[in-house]
Amino acid sequence: MHPMAQQIPGILPDLRRYARALSGSRALGDGWIVACLESLLAKPARIRPGDDVKLEMFRLLNRCAERAAGGARVQTAESEPRDRLEREMLDLPLVDRQILLLVTLEGFSLERAALLTGLRRCEVECRLDAARRKLSASVPARVLIIEDEPIVAMDLVNVVRSAGHVSTGVAPTNRRALELARDRAPDLILADVRLRSGESGIAAIKEILRAGALPVIFVTGYPERVLTREGIEPSLLVPKPFDPELLGRAINQAVSGGLPAARERVGAAPDASR
Repeated sequence: MHPMAQQIPGILPDLRRYARALSGSRALGDGWIVACLESLLAKPARIRPGDDVKLEMFRLLNRCAERAAGGARVQTAESEPRDRLEREMLDLPLVDRQILLLVTLEGFSLERAALLTGLRRCEVECRLDAARRKLSASVPARVLIIEDEPIVAMDLVNVVRSAGHVSTGVAPTNRRALELARDRAPDLILADVRLRSGESGIAAIKEILRAGALPVIFVTGYPERVLTREGIEPSLLVPKPFDPELLGRAINQAVSGGLPAARERVGAAPDASR
């Protein structure tokens, strides 16, 4: 197998995440991926020996997206759910969405984002700042934090604010989590699994999700409880101790539609904490 072909399967999950967030549609994003791969099959020399395969695949995907969208706002099926932040994201010019997602979602440097969009670094930086200000000023996401360790909770609030969003409150117990969810309608939940009271944060999340689908990021020192014993499929799991920059990126990924909503695992075992 050609060395380039060996690398592509490992890059596909990142490409799919980016394409879906860029288009606002899983189906449309996957269509761009197919077009990207077909283009590469038709002309394998697009990526030469020694090239950074991941960088070139993202560059090719951007070109496919630009051809499909014609530089305009991407139109997606009206039946697809849209939260406030995702609607604002899709109202940005395509190149601004590309820059925002390449840097905040995929972790590319400003220099690489410039290479991928064909712009100068200074222009990329200006467009990124403007896009962040627009989203932050218009519709910052509301984030509910379920955490009973005061220092950890304070760190989480700081990460949320640094990402341009707002905390609707910190819940140290399931009861408080349910109250905050009912009164302040969060767009995203950051939750620990094991609280000092002996409760499981998962129990509150199950109840909250009955009112509607939400992305949930578990930030926990007990990942095995989420993966094997409890009944929730999270949007993402971040182990403690967490990296603030990576968590901030995950938050932006979740609220921009790049992560699925959490759901209850079919046939899951009962919550052991109850």
